[in-house]
Amino acid sequence: MTHYLAHLNIAKLRAPIDDPMIKEFKDGVDTINALAEESPGFIWRMKEDPIMPDGSTYVLMNDPSLIATLSVWETVAALKNFTYQNAHGSYFKRRKEWFHNMVEANYVLWYVKKDHQPSLAEAITRLKFLRNKGESSKAFTFKTAEQWMDVTS
Repeated sequence: MTHYLAHLNIAKLRAPIDDPMIKEFKDGVDTINALAEESPGFIWRMKEDPIMPDGSTYVLMNDPSLIATLSVWETVAALKNFTYQNAHGSYFKRRKEWFHNMVEANYVLWYVKKDHQPSLAEAITRLKFLRNKGESSKAFTFKTAEQWMDVTS
């Protein structure tokens, strides 16, 4: 295996992160992140918001209500297992309580070389590619992930 699977997921909060409506989600983030880090096949995740050259926090796609997770996994199966099973799976089922339904793709997968740590800017570029061009070896979803396993970009 020369490549790992990168994953960006974005979500649009129904209320500001400090709003009581979001409290249960916010209170569980550290637990879910720790669970990810302990999961079989987990490689890396973005732990802090990127800082802009002027010292401000990066605003995802010019929308302060958007939040993101960026992670790298050994395989599609490892990411799927984490996403849909255990405590994260329970949170995933409740996502409509905390997040708006997004019309456009809200996640993207792509392969990265084992020694590459993707940036948020790279991940956003991949998501925009998926939204504009559709699935390919450069940007795909779980639906077509298996067909790109032997194709690297």
